[in-house]
Amino acid sequence: FDSSSAALQESLGRIKVGDLDKTGYHPRGLASVQAWIGMRLVELVVHDWDIKQGKDPASRVVQPGVEGMIVFVSGFLVRLFNSREVPPFEGRFHFRSEDLGREWAFSAAGGKGEVSSDVSGDFDAVITADGEAHLLLPYGRLTREAAESEGRLRIEGDAAAADHLLGALYTKY
Repeated sequence: FDSSSAALQESLGRIKVGDLDKTGYHPRGLASVQAWIGMRLVELVVHDWDIKQGKDPASRVVQPGVEGMIVFVSGFLVRLFNSREVPPFEGRFHFRSEDLGREWAFSAAGGKGEVSSDVSGDFDAVITADGEAHLLLPYGRLTREAAESEGRLRIEGDAAAADHLLGALYTKY
């Protein structure tokens, strides 16, 4: 872990401003280099939880980490969706985190996803989860089944459309 972290830091140190729009590899899909900053911060918070959870299965992600990292989740969902082979479908989805007061719209059309802060209008489904679940689900740390059975994730509206979307976003590594 130490040597791979040091190698990553060395690689990140070589990135110049002109490199930010280039595409780079991440195990969850190709992403622009500028997205790595947010991904790296999220990974630090999630890996902190991984370590604690290994010793105490009841542990939770630190709340300041959830609050700080939730801003990156919608962009990460778009990158995941756009890098996966998803059969084309169209839909508009409202993501909400009531405990953090965060919400965003996710639109899928022509095999591509797009996110917006405009949550007005009609949606095929509303996907509500607590902030920690929104953070852990796309990183494969929490299963959709567990989140739903624990009451941490609920879907209102077109369940089939939501299943299609979440099948791409919440896929394990």
